[in-house]
Amino acid sequence: MKLSELPPLAGGSVTIRGRQLAVTAPSQRTVARIAVWQVPPVPPLGPDPAAGSLSAWIPNINDAGYIAKRRAWKNIVNCIEAALGLGLEVDGLKFDPAADDKENSLWAYKAAQQVAEMLTPHELEAVLEAMAATAAAIDKDAEKK
Repeated sequence: MKLSELPPLAGGSVTIRGRQLAVTAPSQRTVARIAVWQVPPVPPLGPDPAAGSLSAWIPNINDAGYIAKRRAWKNIVNCIEAALGLGLEVDGLKFDPAADDKENSLWAYKAAQQVAEMLTPHELEAVLEAMAATAAAIDKDAEKK
């Protein structure tokens, strides 16, 4: 058997403002590509509080600036994931697994903006939860077989 012979990923749905929208779980490769489109922030280096003053510096994940950047980055990633799950089309652009990262990163940028502007935090969370439930159902189905 070839993996390309598998049926498409099953979908689920989420209700936003009284309208039922279809959602699908993105593939592992697609999720990994988000890090290419939206690079995560890197924490600053600082002295290791558990070591002496001459020790090597370590990433300071407790830095307030880093924490703020990390939260903003995670919000953008969540918006991109929601746009993927909804199959969002923006300005004639749609995610295309066969396209290069330059084309898809433009879509991701525009899609994240639209999701951030149009959905409330609660609605965004509902979309992500519906996607997670869809992925869990796929995993559960795989375990049965």
